[in-house]
Amino acid sequence: MLWVLPLFALLTLIVIALMLRSRAGDPADNLQKSMTALIAMKPPPVADGANAAIKLRQAFSARKPFTTPLQLTDMDTDRSVHAPSSYFEDPAVIAYFQANAPALQQLQAALALPHCNWDCDYTKAYGTLLPHLQYLRSSARLLAGGARLKAHGGDHAGAAQDIAAIYRLADMSDRDAYVICGLVAVACEQIADSVIETVLAYDPPATLDDLAQYRKVLRLDRKIVQRFKRGMELERQVTLVAYDLIATKTGTPHLTFPDAINTDAGFALLYGSERHAAEKVYTDYITLIEKSGIPTAGTLQGLLDDLDGPSFLTRQVISALDRSGLTFQRSQESANLLECALAVQAFKLTHKRDPAELQELVPEFLPALPKAVFKNAQFSIRLDKGENCESKNPRGWFSDKPVLKVYSFGDDGVDNQGLELERSLGPDRVIRLVPSPAEKPEALRETEP
Repeated sequence: MLWVLPLFALLTLIVIALMLRSRAGDPADNLQKSMTALIAMKPPPVADGANAAIKLRQAFSARKPFTTPLQLTDMDTDRSVHAPSSYFEDPAVIAYFQANAPALQQLQAALALPHCNWDCDYTKAYGTLLPHLQYLRSSARLLAGGARLKAHGGDHAGAAQDIAAIYRLADMSDRDAYVICGLVAVACEQIADSVIETVLAYDPPATLDDLAQYRKVLRLDRKIVQRFKRGMELERQVTLVAYDLIATKTGTPHLTFPDAINTDAGFALLYGSERHAAEKVYTDYITLIEKSGIPTAGTLQGLLDDLDGPSFLTRQVISALDRSGLTFQRSQESANLLECALAVQAFKLTHKRDPAELQELVPEFLPALPKAVFKNAQFSIRLDKGENCESKNPRGWFSDKPVLKVYSFGDDGVDNQGLELERSLGPDRVIRLVPSPAEKPEALRETEP
């Protein structure tokens, strides 16, 4: 009778396999439905003559490389965003942007077009190629350097126009709803924010009219919840299509399998459970976004931990997205903080002194104080003398000089006195302004070096 046990075990495995597979239905039928839903999420077609994507590719191809015998041969375009003003007095840097004037003009012309379609092949699921993301981010950096050069020369209206173009580049990245496209869009927005921030630090406008140019172009409402939700909806469809492609052996989904299911037979066994798990986690997460906005980091991992049944591949695919919402939230917090900092600068130009507290900005310069995204906290302001460890800050701004800081309390909502030593959870988000030469208000906090 010993042969009964192995037979019983085999029959049990067969029954379990059939139950797991039947949980998702017929793979071919699923593929037809999931692919139809995914294709429906593509942007609408655009005629070539009206398609900004084509013009943007041409503008990127027209870009000239940075070549010089000086120490700047390895010019980092990120450096042109955060560099001190003296950087834009280097003849090699000026020559570089002069040589790229035609490319910058082409970028502006392309961004004036209202429609854009990158014609991505959604049928490849995770294998969809998105080469335009590199073009967009590089173009944003080029525009950022051009804006800094104009601001240093006193052309604040021209600088603001370039900043507005960078925000428009973010829109072009967001045309496809992939989360990675949204993250690149956020990166472009952060580049635009950084230009405004560095102009305020190094080449602040001397008149309210010039300052108004930046207040006008700053993108305030970034619709982060809608954008993030849209991205998660597309990621759900991409994942389901990828699983269906594997199960039907009709395409290459470009997924790396865990060893436990690294065979056709292994995935055939777990297909139903994996597909059900992916659809459930994405759907539950999207429901949370609809109800309460972008969930906190760890929420998605928590939904994965609550799954019943095998979900090896689903955990691998989805867990990487857990902290992506933070990036969108930080972008909105940056916008809110910049709005506050620009109002502080307007106060300084009008009253020839620094505000003692941010509440002084209301209602003359702001209808109400913007709030932080994290913990719904208020922003703060402080005057630091000697920069209070600022020599260790990521960009080296105002090292050993007095600085007026407008800052948020960071992701954790804790007031770290305007210290920004690293980009991990905790440190404050800081915008630095040149203090007014007049005697500081008594209420403004000061920290000695």
